[in-house]
Amino acid sequence: MTIEFKPEYSRRRVLRDRTLPRNNPHAGLWLDKFLVNQPKFAPKPKPGEDALTTKLVKEVCKIGEPDGYATFFNRWLKALEQLGVTPHTVKVNGRLSIGLGRASVIETGITLHHTYGVPVIPGSALKGLASSYAHQYLDKTIWAKGEPAHKTLFGAQDRAGGVIFYDALPLPKDNGKQQWKLEPDVITVHHKVYYMKGDQPPADWDNPTPISFISVTGAFLIALVPDSPKRKGWEKVAYGILQQALDELGIGAKTSSGYGRLSFTDTPSDTAGQFVKDFLQQLNELPNNQVAQRIHSFYQRWRTGEIPPEAKQRVAKAILNKVEAAKRTKASRGKGWYKALDNCAENGNCPE
Repeated sequence: MTIEFKPEYSRRRVLRDRTLPRNNPHAGLWLDKFLVNQPKFAPKPKPGEDALTTKLVKEVCKIGEPDGYATFFNRWLKALEQLGVTPHTVKVNGRLSIGLGRASVIETGITLHHTYGVPVIPGSALKGLASSYAHQYLDKTIWAKGEPAHKTLFGAQDRAGGVIFYDALPLPKDNGKQQWKLEPDVITVHHKVYYMKGDQPPADWDNPTPISFISVTGAFLIALVPDSPKRKGWEKVAYGILQQALDELGIGAKTSSGYGRLSFTDTPSDTAGQFVKDFLQQLNELPNNQVAQRIHSFYQRWRTGEIPPEAKQRVAKAILNKVEAAKRTKASRGKGWYKALDNCAENGNCPE
């Protein structure tokens, strides 16, 4: 038997008459496989009628959360809790366009989970955004590329970063209500011929060309974790930087148009971290008559990665002030730990 084939076909013959099922199929598969015809061969849509790519986008955006996703999400959340990870929820302010430049049959893409077809913010994108924000907008004496703090947190060519950025997943249904949604969206090219050929100037009478794409609304869960116990505390620094970056710069495509802004529904930390405040409170509550016996343990905590780089100097001064208050400065001045604290407090030569 000869199977008819026409170059304008996109769907396989056996799928050409399939309509969107009710049980939420895989959004990524539907987007990739269920365009009816190649747009360049399709007849021009009638007035008021959607183009083929727009129809496909609207079909995909009708797809909701698939069965089994909530079970997967809760299993993932339990695994994070067993690792001691404290995740945080972020909410999209407006719309998010992630993966717009990915390969797609409609020329505009979106990043979807391989198994469940839900929207995903890749961990690599979160890490890249935080790294870029840190070295561009934070204190360059600490966060410039190549500085110890930046290398420790985000890594370099010769080392991995000290914090793992997991992919951000959308929250599952809450009491039957879906907490995220795929939205049909459009980019309008006003001067197509000028952009493609450049042989004639743009003009007011050029026909605009709308291009359909998919954006996202809703809430996601972000999880960061230190790669080893000695990096404990650095994930709080990363949360603080990421919080500012998502709020001020946004993530994904079209951020200059206001897309990609996300806000934490809680406050994970400032860049110094809540644990610095806890450390200083514990230091302040240390009785002066116990300083000689216990101050070295505070020094050890200061020396490791528990204290983020931007707080090292401030904490070093606080420890020295506590030693002074206990009248232990003269007895401690010649010791290595005291010299290290003094060098950091006076000259800014602090360990990572």
